Amino acid sequence: MAGINQTLSTEQLMRPVLINRYLTKQEVSRYLRISVATLNRRIRQGKFPPAEKIGQITLGWLPETLKAK
Repeated sequence: MAGINQTLSTEQLMRPVLINRYLTKQEVSRYLRISVATLNRRIRQGKFPPAEKIGQITLGWLPETLKAK
């Protein structure tokens, strides 16, 4: 990785940046156009994949998980 005072090559600048951003329950419900209550019901019924634990109390879903459903 280039330091602060180093310039990046064209190859380094052209690499895609991969960011795994987890989506919150509210973002998932907006994406699927359902209410949070409906999302909770589908999770309880096993009709939706459970969220992944990202912190001590934080849960979320990767966008790829939603596209598979």
